[in-house]
Amino acid sequence: MKTILLISDYAASYRGNFIPCIEALGDYLELYGLGKEKARMVYLFPEPAKMQTWAESFAQKHTAYFISRSFYSRHFTRADVATLRRILNDEHIDLIHTHFIFYNYVLCIAHYTYARHIPIIGHFHNQFSIPPTRSAWLKRRVVEHTYTRIIGVSKSVAEGVKRNTHCTNVGYIMNAIAFERLNNYESISLKDNPSQYVVLMAGWPALVKGVDIAAKAIKNLRTSKDLDIKLCIVQSGDFEQTKRCVQDTIGEMPAWVQLLPPREDIATYYNAADVFLSASRTEGLSYATIEAAYCSCGLVCTRIGGNPLDIPYIGICEKEDVESLCTMLYGQLALAPDEKEKQSVAQRQYVLSHYNMEDWLKKITALYRDLI
Repeated sequence: MKTILLISDYAASYRGNFIPCIEALGDYLELYGLGKEKARMVYLFPEPAKMQTWAESFAQKHTAYFISRSFYSRHFTRADVATLRRILNDEHIDLIHTHFIFYNYVLCIAHYTYARHIPIIGHFHNQFSIPPTRSAWLKRRVVEHTYTRIIGVSKSVAEGVKRNTHCTNVGYIMNAIAFERLNNYESISLKDNPSQYVVLMAGWPALVKGVDIAAKAIKNLRTSKDLDIKLCIVQSGDFEQTKRCVQDTIGEMPAWVQLLPPREDIATYYNAADVFLSASRTEGLSYATIEAAYCSCGLVCTRIGGNPLDIPYIGICEKEDVESLCTMLYGQLALAPDEKEKQSVAQRQYVLSHYNMEDWLKKITALYRDLI
């Protein structure tokens, strides 16, 4: 029996795409094992995750531990190291697979001081960066000396790691989307009137997601094209930060901008929108864009690594270019119904074939077999 410890710095209030993916991975291991050997997954989350609604049912179904938040920071304690060692011993861990972690001092210490060698995979979901502080060199060395293998969720993430470290053990596996969770949604309207268009985007952190650029573009289209467009921004973080971003950019928080709370059935929002916009300045992989394509939204994205620009009929604008964004948004909103239907069918078929769960599970477990 081989046992994988999946460590993630994930404590969001919603399951999102991540929890269904790692649950599917654990189930796949139990069903198919690793070659001729049986296999199982053990999970480790930060302690705040234990308070989330999804955590109780997750812990009932899987072997899950919850560890002090300090484990994920430079302020770790001896107790954090001892807790990790105890889990490695008690669960007979053969491999560690991390998510949402760049540099982790506890893992690095365990890597060099534990009695037996345990391979560590670092699964990077965001563009790799280390703040330019006096300790930047130490953080970079921790990354370089912790992971047996680093994989990005997209090619651009992997390239960023190679550019900013001396790591050579770097590759990427395009992440999967748990599409089945998008089939359950509530039929709602986000429109203030039947003739209004709805543009949906993720909005936290506001400047990273390009909320300022989006607000400028929508304001310009409302004036220059006399279009009634509503910008709906889904917020997983600070609402006030996003309000300030809009106000600082266009001088007001207009009625045509609406901030929306996250919801588990995120397809409810996609199915109520005409266009999904990713105006981001940086992305690891824009899962929301892929999900929106499945839900028949028109798509507009900035030309950056991490935005899935391979999806057919996607409108591609230049980063921080309001005029380019206006052109692409107008093109999507002006589509005739038959053209929109043709586009939606092609996009849905494409994402189902290129971001499916089974292919991802096979690639991840193949990596496990290579390292154990």
